[in-house]
Amino acid sequence: MEKAPQIKTVFLLTKADSADFDRDTVSKRLGLAPTKTSAPRLSKGRMHLPSNETPETMQPLSGMTVLPSADPPYQIMLHAFWELELPKTESWDIEGPLRRMEDILCGKELEILRLYGEFNLEPHVIIKIYADSGTLPVLELSGSSVAFWASIGAAIITEPYLD
Repeated sequence: MEKAPQIKTVFLLTKADSADFDRDTVSKRLGLAPTKTSAPRLSKGRMHLPSNETPETMQPLSGMTVLPSADPPYQIMLHAFWELELPKTESWDIEGPLRRMEDILCGKELEILRLYGEFNLEPHVIIKIYADSGTLPVLELSGSSVAFWASIGAAIITEPYLD
């Protein structure tokens, strides 16, 4: 019998710019303890851009700012964030693990909207899939899940990690 994929869901509030924000206030107002937070920080890595682009002319990247410099490679400022991550669970679909995150955040939608407006945050839900390449879960979301995440303006991102 095939081993079921493991699914991990992450709710992430990322600062839309390189300034900091009060992550403790986010925790208090949501009534949740994050699994991880971070102030803005310089990345250890650097980025090369296509020859026709500069940090000033490129499209903004979520969660990071490419810093201008005279020559590439360019240094990257990682934006501040507040993260709530659930443990991996075995599942043949993404709906169940995602529903558990929705249950935690249900009733907090208005406060999430206020927080990201007040602190200039970008909400994301990340669905991390750990599986053998031949055993992917069903990647279909119900209308109610899509509606929930849309109600708080969250981008839904899937990240497959395949063996």
